[in-house]
Amino acid sequence: MRAAVLTWALVGLFFVEEASSECPAIHRRAQDTNCNYYCRNQADNGWEEGFLLNGETCNYAAENDGVCSEGICYKATVPSPTEPSHPVDHSEEPSDEDPMAPQPPKKKNKKSSKNQET
Repeated sequence: MRAAVLTWALVGLFFVEEASSECPAIHRRAQDTNCNYYCRNQADNGWEEGFLLNGETCNYAAENDGVCSEGICYKATVPSPTEPSHPVDHSEEPSDEDPMAPQPPKKKNKKSSKNQET
């Protein structure tokens, strides 16, 4: 029985130590360029890796062009520059004519100078 209690105490102590040695998830600081950072482990004075919160900006290929998700910097998606900025209303009824078929030129009525009085 003592062995079981001692085992559970050691396991519990291990989990408490592990939990206290992890870096907290934080907002981006001025010096952060990626989604991870390092903090001191109080238990053995070593280093632990921590991560920025999801949604924080990061440097993917240029400054602030990425977004953090689960500790990884992904390229931020931006709207396409070819999308129209204002909606266009095409309320006219489409014609039955083939738009690719050439149309014959319209004839203009010419006035004859012989028929005009001076």
